[in-house]
Amino acid sequence: MEGVLSVVPNSIIALPVLAEIPQRVVATIHDPISSVNDIVAIIEEDAVLSTKILSLANSAYFATVTEINDLTTACSRLGLRQMANIATTMSSMN
Repeated sequence: MEGVLSVVPNSIIALPVLAEIPQRVVATIHDPISSVNDIVAIIEEDAVLSTKILSLANSAYFATVTEINDLTTACSRLGLRQMANIATTMSSMN
């Protein structure tokens, strides 16, 4: 079982992101009345995008002291501009 669980995160990242989700993320980011919770609700619909954002938020580039385990904290750490960049990049990688 441990071997299966160690392969799952890598397998999820290799899957394509649903095309609609990044577009909705970018549109929500540009909406002046949207909040981080609105963006998180959209991202949670796609496991691949959620996993990628969590792994980026925990990367050495963003130098976190503690591990980030929830999307709200990850999105806050990355910022709106970075979230839009990630969503655009993920949609173009499909």
